[in-house]
Amino acid sequence: MVQVDALALALISEGILMYANLAILAAFVLLYSLVSGGLEKTSFNGAVVFMAFGLVLGPLGLGLLTLEVDAELLSTLAELTLAMVLFTDASNANQSSPRRLQDTKQVI
Repeated sequence: MVQVDALALALISEGILMYANLAILAAFVLLYSLVSGGLEKTSFNGAVVFMAFGLVLGPLGLGLLTLEVDAELLSTLAELTLAMVLFTDASNANQSSPRRLQDTKQVI
């Protein structure tokens, strides 16, 4: 009976830890969305802010975030991150530059 209670307590504490991590991440995303407009005027971009957040609240800092990531999940996160970065850069690209290059090729 003691082993069952210990297992149940471990599962409950793991569930609470998961929700605590999600709450911290959700609060940070909300906070970042509120201040991201002001950050555009500084030299800090979103990647720097997210890295600083991870270092401060992660295991190397205060230890409030404890996320366990296996190799497959890390690979999937890296691919999704790359896709988002490429999409964001493409959507912010200056569309007149390729046209200008095409016009100069026609002149040459």
